[in-house]
Amino acid sequence: MVINKVYKLDKHEQKIVELCANQRQNNKIKTGWDGHKTVNEKSDIDLNVVGFGGEFIFAREYNLFPDFKIHNTSKLLKTDQYDLSWMGKTVDVKVNRNKNNPFMIPLYAKTSCDIFVLFSCNYPKYVFEGFMLGSIIFNKKNIRMTRVEAYVLEKKNLLSYEQLIFLLNL
Repeated sequence: MVINKVYKLDKHEQKIVELCANQRQNNKIKTGWDGHKTVNEKSDIDLNVVGFGGEFIFAREYNLFPDFKIHNTSKLLKTDQYDLSWMGKTVDVKVNRNKNNPFMIPLYAKTSCDIFVLFSCNYPKYVFEGFMLGSIIFNKKNIRMTRVEAYVLEKKNLLSYEQLIFLLNL
C-alpha cells in the first residue's frame, strides 16, 4: 500500500461491508455490548462500517480473507487481539474518521499485535496513512492524554511498506 493513496470500496464491496457491519452492530445491541469497553460511550453503525471497510480494503489489497465473524470482542477484555494475519505477523487495522487525528491507541487497548495499519476515511474512500509496529508505538514516551490516555504518534512518523519490511527484516 502507498502512503496517501486513496483506496475506494466499489458498490458491491460497500454492500458486503455494510451487511457485515450491520450484523455486528445488531449483535452488540442485542447482547448489551453497544459501546461496551470502548472510548465511545455508544457506538454506532458508522463505526462498524468504516472500521470493517478498512479491514476489507487491507485484505483486498494483499489478497487476504477478511474476518466475517459476527461476535463480541473487546480490547479491554483481551478478546480482540488483531484483525488479520499477514506475512506470519498479526495486523490490527485502525481507521480515523477525522483525517487530522494522529495515530492513537488507548492504553487499555494495548495488545501484542505486530503491525498496525492506519487509514483515514470519508466513506467509501479510504486514505492509507501508513504502518506502525507494536514494538514502536507501545513505548512510554508515546503516552499522551486524549479523550483517554493513549499511545499517540503523529502521522509523519508512520512507516511506508518499504520501511516496514526493512524493520521486520523480511
